[in-house]
Amino acid sequence: MSSDIEALRAIEDLFEKYLKEESAEKLLSLYYIVFDGYDTARKTIIEKFGSVKLYLQVSEDLSKAGIVEIPEEAKRLLSAREGELYQLLTKDARTVAERFDPFTQGIVALTLLKFRNTHELPRDVEELFYIYMLLTGEHVPEKVREVCLKNLFRAHLLKSYSSYRLEWSPPALYILKALEDIVPHIRIEFYRERKEEK
Repeated sequence: MSSDIEALRAIEDLFEKYLKEESAEKLLSLYYIVFDGYDTARKTIIEKFGSVKLYLQVSEDLSKAGIVEIPEEAKRLLSAREGELYQLLTKDARTVAERFDPFTQGIVALTLLKFRNTHELPRDVEELFYIYMLLTGEHVPEKVREVCLKNLFRAHLLKSYSSYRLEWSPPALYILKALEDIVPHIRIEFYRERKEEK
């Protein structure tokens, strides 16, 4: 690639191509490579999609376009088009959410309930597990938690499902609002039992 300008044009062409294909996976993989570099992106893509295939496809597309190094300006280019990425991720997340198990649906519903009442997201998903246990009195088995985290990650709500960093992804709130009609609504009522009169 003879110049950064040509590299940026090639990256934008790939963005348009993946957007036209409605391939959220490839578009997100492109973002990972541009923002995190090839090595970190490969690990993240494998973690998210369970295969190295997407990483190889996108990195090969970049190589065919003559791109060896990602120009720093590419981050600003893709940042300016995040809205289009978020729309595609939301569409993909709705498809994923329709297959959520009941526990994951409940966690998403709790997240929306907290947001409606506090106008902010929980610090992380661990807080939601704690709230769930308080409300239901049920212990959440480790396997159930892991499935839930993978589901949330697959729906683009988490940066990672690794237990050491359960952070919300940048488009999490955007996506959550679009899932309101898919997950159940939660209403919490408090009442006091009346003592029987003697």
